Amino acid sequence: GDPETLTRNLARACDAAPKWRLAIGPRAGWALADYPATEAVIAAVAAPNLGLLFDTAEAQALTGDALGAWAQHGAGAALVQVAQSPGRDDPGPGAIDFPALFTAMAGYTGWVAAAYTPRLTTQAGLGWLPR
Repeated sequence: GDPETLTRNLARACDAAPKWRLAIGPRAGWALADYPATEAVIAAVAAPNLGLLFDTAEAQALTGDALGAWAQHGAGAALVQVAQSPGRDDPGPGAIDFPALFTAMAGYTGWVAAAYTPRLTTQAGLGWLPR
């Protein structure tokens, strides 16, 4: 789809559901292929209930630096999805330094969702959570 149609549709969705918080994020190969394109659509919609979906694995894939992407774009985050890169598995060892990322996220008050497939079992995959 084109950005104008996406902007119109998101504006309608935001107007129709003012109590809902909506989030959109970039994904390589999709209509919103990077952060500037995504942020331009969010700015064009200019709705208080629309923000950025910050997906850690996607941020790493798009920029090569999820922590740097958070520093540059995290202020607009309405939702954070955590997954390691590559492989979209639990936030354990891998390309993303999750302890540093979570430290950088101090002060973020929005939702954080686990958006990965555990390497082993769900319970074992939650070992990254602080006790």
